[in-house]
Formats: sequence, structure tokens, C-alpha cells
Amino acid sequence: LMAGVVPYMWNMLLMKMIYVWRCLPTPFLRILRMMLPWAPDDLDRYPVRRAEKGLEGMELGLPWDYAGNIVLPSICCSMLCLSSPWVWQVFRLLFFWSLFYYFWCRYMHLRFMRAQYYTTSRVDSMVNFAWGIPLSIVAFATVVWGLRTGWLPCDDWETWQKGLMCFGAFFLSLFLWMLSYWLYAKPWHHPAHDLKNDPSILHVKENTLYTWFNCNPVYTLKCKYYIQDLPPAARKAFDNPIASGCSGEVRFFEIGKEYLFLPPAKFERMEEVQDDWMEFETYLDAFVCWLEGDQGKVKNVKEKLRAKFGNEFKPVEMIAKEFGEVAQHLLGLEEHGDEGPAGHERTELRARLMSEPGGRAERFDDESGALNLDFASPSASP
Repeated sequence: LMAGVVPYMWNMLLMKMIYVWRCLPTPFLRILRMMLPWAPDDLDRYPVRRAEKGLEGMELGLPWDYAGNIVLPSICCSMLCLSSPWVWQVFRLLFFWSLFYYFWCRYMHLRFMRAQYYTTSRVDSMVNFAWGIPLSIVAFATVVWGLRTGWLPCDDWETWQKGLMCFGAFFLSLFLWMLSYWLYAKPWHHPAHDLKNDPSILHVKENTLYTWFNCNPVYTLKCKYYIQDLPPAARKAFDNPIASGCSGEVRFFEIGKEYLFLPPAKFERMEEVQDDWMEFETYLDAFVCWLEGDQGKVKNVKEKLRAKFGNEFKPVEMIAKEFGEVAQHLLGLEEHGDEGPAGHERTELRARLMSEPGGRAERFDDESGALNLDFASPSASP
């Protein structure tokens, strides 16, 4: 709740108070603007691209989730050294917590948090090494109870010798676990890669939405702008792969914009799964409709818009179509090039966008309100 719903509602309230309602004096609005993520330097406009970034969900934080899987079992195992009737009940609660945490993480990771790429197994390997800590605490408690019950014949030993024996069992168990994981799992061993077996760029496009080319912002800019300004003969002679997805149109890959790479045949399927009962935005939309007085007549915002526009309302397809038409007008992809009045207008628009301090993509977003290209946005990353 505090990690997702509350920030979403708070950021939405700040956006409304500062840039829509303007219900406070300007000095107070400037103070609130410092609390708003991705806020611009002025109070006049909040660009669509920045508002989208401000409402993004939290990242998938595997390191923080992993920490609880090590710390909590270690604390519970440390209670094995105590002579208490509550110890077994602690482990019963640990069992129920494990069941709850499994399904909780699946919901948070797959439904609530936004996607996050982890390109190496370094974090997972370090956690597997650290799993030896709770296992070694069990070995420590075994020696402690062996000394208490007389199972270990060390009655004539000094106290410091018994303590040294207990800690020795802990470190020996930890060493054996780490050594076994190192030798058998081989976490840092990566087999030699045979370049001859690398898939072609066409094969990658057919199986993934992203390639090396559409994840490279500089190369994507080159495909989107530089190539289109070449003469027709030089444009045909450009043999390098185009930064695009399976549709063949130039796109820059970014998490959260994957739908721009899908073919139109899959737009209908996306419309069906947008109002999933496991997404909290579905209930938020229903609550907003209830506040507006619909009270069951309209289930969510999408149905309300569909009732207004009819069966022609297809958000994903409309966004993609708008993106393509505006980009086509901006970049001069028509066959007649930059000749004639329309071509002159595109040339002036392109030059003006290039000269704007805010960057080409951000200005394009402000003026049109359409889904921007995001190629030159300060937030874009390789």
C-alpha cells in the first residue's frame, strides 16, 4: 500500500493542485513542485512525458526481497539456542510467513511493480552464498545443545573452549556450504560463447521486442532522422539493420512501451487484458467513476469512453496510429520528400524542434499531446 497506491494517489494530487487547479498561491505551489517527481522548472505546463514518468510504478527490487529471505530465517534459527516453549511456535509462524510471502512476491513482481532488467546472476549468486548463514546457525545450536545434554563429552572443558567449539562449528558449516556451492553450482563460471552460433538480427526480431539496435539511442536517432534526410540513392544504399521491432517501423525500446512494437493483430488482445481484476488501477478507475456519479452504470473509464466513441474506441491502436501519423508528418517520410509546401513546413518544424532547449522529443510532446518519440528525451537510457 505505502509503496504503490499511496505514492500514486499523492503524485496525482500534486499534479492536480499545481498544474490543473492552481488552488494555492504561487510560492506554495513552488514548494509543492519540489515534491513532485519529474516536475519541470516552471508552473505553466507539466509535459505528458514527465507526468507519465511521475506515475510509473516502483522498480522490481530483488535485492530488498532477498534480504528478508536471509535475515528472517537467521533470526528464527538463532532462537534454537534458547530453552523456551515458544521456539516451535516461531517456526510455525515462519512456515505460514513463507507461504504468504511466496504469493505476495508473485503478485508484487508480476502485477504491481514495473519491469526491471537484471542482466547478470550476481545478486542471486551472492544470496545463495549468504544462505549458508542460517544453515550455520543450526550447526551452532546443535553444538550448544550437545554440550548442554552431555552428548559431547566436554564437561571438563573451560567456558571459552566450549564457546570456541560452538563458533568453530558455525564457521566450518559456512565454509563447507560455500565450498560446495562454489564447486558444484559454479556461479562464476560462464561457458565460452561460440560466435558462430549467434542468431541473426532477423531471428532476434522475430523472438524478442528488443535488439541491440533499438536499445541504442544514438543508432535509433540515426535511423529515424539521419537516414531520412539522405538522398533517395544514398538511402537505398544503406544496408545496415534498422532499429525497429517486428513491425519494421523505427522504434526505441523502453520498458513500458513494449506495446508499440506489437503488430496490429495483437491490439485486440491487449484491450481484453487491460482491466485485469488483479491490477489495482482497475479498482481505481471504478472508484473514480463512482465519484463522478456513474455508480455501476459504467464499470470503468474505458467503458465510459467506449460508450462515448462507440466501437471505434481502441486506445492502444489509436495511440499507435497517432504516433505513426505524427512521426510521419514530422520526419517527412512521404514519397515526395521535403519538396513543396508540406515539405517546407516539415523542414521548419524539424529545425525548430532541434533548436528548442528542452530537446526534440520533450517539445514534440508538449505541443501535440501525442505519445512522443522519446529519442532525445533526457530520461531515455540505453
